[in-house]
Amino acid sequence: MASDQRLSRREFGMVAVVGTTAFCSWSAPRKQSQSPAPPRWNIRGGVSLAGAEFGATKPSFSNQNPGTYGRDYIYPDQPTIRYFAQHGLGILRIPFRWERLQPRLGQPLDPDELNRIREVVEWAADAGAAVVLDTHNYGRYTLQLGGKPKSVVIGERIGRTAPVSSALFADYWRRIAQAFAHDPTILGFGLMNEPHDMGHSSWQAISQQAVEAIRTVNRETSVIVAGDGWSNARRFPESNGPRAWINDPADRVLYEAHSYFDSDGTGRYARSYAEELREDPDLVQRGVKRIGVFCDWCRQNNVRGFLGEFGIPGQSAGWRRVMDHTLEWLHATDLLACYWAAGQWWHDYPLSVQPTDEMRRPAPQLAILRRWLVPQVES
Repeated sequence: MASDQRLSRREFGMVAVVGTTAFCSWSAPRKQSQSPAPPRWNIRGGVSLAGAEFGATKPSFSNQNPGTYGRDYIYPDQPTIRYFAQHGLGILRIPFRWERLQPRLGQPLDPDELNRIREVVEWAADAGAAVVLDTHNYGRYTLQLGGKPKSVVIGERIGRTAPVSSALFADYWRRIAQAFAHDPTILGFGLMNEPHDMGHSSWQAISQQAVEAIRTVNRETSVIVAGDGWSNARRFPESNGPRAWINDPADRVLYEAHSYFDSDGTGRYARSYAEELREDPDLVQRGVKRIGVFCDWCRQNNVRGFLGEFGIPGQSAGWRRVMDHTLEWLHATDLLACYWAAGQWWHDYPLSVQPTDEMRRPAPQLAILRRWLVPQVES
């Protein structure tokens, strides 16, 4: 999702992830070793379960004041996990904040926060689902500096030091990878949601260092590397260059992009479908065109892709048609996809697919998601 500053999906409780997830696969030979085995689960798509990244837009938020669990943020509950798994949307992307899981950089993970994540993973395993762990920090970490919260880009120098160095980010991911080593429920480690505006820091170098650290303790779990520039699918080549950049000794890397279908691609959907259609008569093709740019990049580099977010206002029949057409195309290209988003605290957020009326009333988007993302399910 867009940043905390971009008032959009986040404004309804924070800022966030799992829109779509897509694995782009082709029959061409790999440049390194053979492609990893396909996912163990008979699933084609899923949903982001937001909540643990909420509360980070408060002016007082920092590693020393990360908020209170149950008041400022939550993790998905077991009924929500079971609901989407039972509907066949079995890839569950779980966004959370780095400051809560590791409030002291370079130090052990917070045991309470780690146990909350472990509980979510256990519930997903019980439901037959797979989990993507998503650090939802936009390439930053909010420190308490000089008595005030400051959002610091990884590698950014303040004075003579880099208080949030790439080595500290790599250490953080090494600890997570070790904590979840050999856990078959973890589909992938999502290094960072939507890195952007990194200044003099190189996201490519930062992400490579993190992958190397992960592989010192865990060679089984895939690593999902989001693209710079908000992971924008349409601008993926211009934001990240023409070439894939990760060298993974385990050859289990996926590149992540996001795509929304409103004119500016933010997911705010500030204008109505009718207004957008008047400006773009070919609106139904917009999702295919945007995601197609990212898929072409993956194909040219012979790598796998993960479309980590997409979503629409569910009450709009026009936007539902756009999503239906886009997912039909995704289905034909054998891509996996996860919707943004569900979660108990979304309330009237237009893109939400969280069921209402005590879990009895499905969101309007659900039927389309099931039609194209659930294997062997009649529409």
